[in-house]
Amino acid sequence: MRIREKIDEQVTFWASLEREGHDLGRHKGFARWLSEDEGHQQAFLEEKRLVEEVKALPREFLLEIKNEVRGRREQIKRQRILIKRLIPLSACMLLVGYLAFFMEIASFKQLYVATHKVQSDIALPDDSRISLDAKTSAEVRYYKSKRLVQLSEGKAVFDVRPNPKAPFIIETERGEIWVVGTKFEVVNHDSFLRVSVSEGIVEVRSPKDGATVLRVGRGESLSLDAKHQTSEIQKIDPNKVASWQYGRYLFHQASLQEVLEEFGKHIDLRVNIEGSKIASLPISGSFDVNRLDDFLKVLPLVHPVRIIQNAGIITIKPRS
Repeated sequence: MRIREKIDEQVTFWASLEREGHDLGRHKGFARWLSEDEGHQQAFLEEKRLVEEVKALPREFLLEIKNEVRGRREQIKRQRILIKRLIPLSACMLLVGYLAFFMEIASFKQLYVATHKVQSDIALPDDSRISLDAKTSAEVRYYKSKRLVQLSEGKAVFDVRPNPKAPFIIETERGEIWVVGTKFEVVNHDSFLRVSVSEGIVEVRSPKDGATVLRVGRGESLSLDAKHQTSEIQKIDPNKVASWQYGRYLFHQASLQEVLEEFGKHIDLRVNIEGSKIASLPISGSFDVNRLDDFLKVLPLVHPVRIIQNAGIITIKPRS
């Protein structure tokens, strides 16, 4: 996205919050955005000036424009011709931008992608935050009445700021998660969807009819399979939800190959495993990915392998 377009989106978002009655003077996110660039404050003040100019236009004229927007979209070309006949070109551009006030147009839209490494603590415009596991993407769209996230297969942690007027909704193929303000993890895989809550309460809904499936609270975890069948809600330690974002993983009979792939999401790792039999060796336990040396010391004690490190490459081979 070009810089000018991104600034325009942010200006629209903050202006809409102010129109809804929010005190931006107390909003940390707004203050941080203003401090990032001198042009941000100038763009925001310009937006406010343009809005005041629009408000000064005759009420009947604005009502006519609003009704046209709500009508059939195929008449857009005719609307533009009408606008050009009624007002100068500068005012025409102003009205086109102001149509977002009447239509459900996203005030903020951004795609976040984590490829091979974990992306932590991604800040959103309202100070909500997302952390993405490797091989995960999330498209975020903010509207006046809702905040939407389309989550691909993978893992993500959400720390959502409360806003009763705009619920936070995570959309997946297997279900939707609705929340006003809380902190929770979503694991979205081919065969299941799992929601684990460390703070607050979320609602898991079927994507077919939107009906509420179950409410999941602090210290609880719910799984939903491909056929939208729920498993029993399990009790969990809320302090250990999504420990992967801090580099701590708990494995139960995972293959050595899978374990090393998780290490590689956090640190640069060059590993050569000799043979599929070695790669499939089962691993169980809790490990800190930032202490790879400790893991490599323990590995030969539980499996018949030996470790060779040379020129930054780790080779794991059968013990002779």
